[in-house]
Amino acid sequence: MSYIASSELDQYDEQALSQGQLSQAIQDELRKSLAILAIELSLKIKISYVAASLFQNASPFFGGFSVCDSDYIPYDSKLFMDTLSIQGVVNVCDVDKGEHFEKIHSPKCSSRIKSYLGVTVKNRNGEAIGVLYAFSPWHEVFSAADELVIQAFAQKASAMVEVLNISEALKSIHNKKNCREVFEYLTSLAV
Repeated sequence: MSYIASSELDQYDEQALSQGQLSQAIQDELRKSLAILAIELSLKIKISYVAASLFQNASPFFGGFSVCDSDYIPYDSKLFMDTLSIQGVVNVCDVDKGEHFEKIHSPKCSSRIKSYLGVTVKNRNGEAIGVLYAFSPWHEVFSAADELVIQAFAQKASAMVEVLNISEALKSIHNKKNCREVFEYLTSLAV
């Protein structure tokens, strides 16, 4: 199993950076946690690559965050967008022949993505906050058990983000920074 990592943040918020909301600690913690999650997932399912993307709405403390190389499965590809729009797991044995998926035209992915298993990561309110996906350079047939495993790992990723958000909110309260935003975030958790 290979783990694809990128150190870049996607579409981060300059204002959040200037206010010190985007802490290096939360970035490092997310990278470590998602790397561990990817390794654990690879031990449960026969896959070659695992990637995760968290969107800007995942946290008031950081912008979009990817632990992957978006050149493999571009965010604007039909495969990625269908993963967001379909309820449940997207399970494709052959991405070149799937009726709902176009051939992904990317030099990096042409030989590496033959089969795909992806699921939307949702927060406690059911809003999409990211995508967790695995792919293989072989035509794998992922079972119903594999689908349950990736769904469980998506829930684990969501819980991890929520814990980190709460931790950052408490740090912000302690430091008396951004009290209004922190209060609104904590209030939204109570709903």
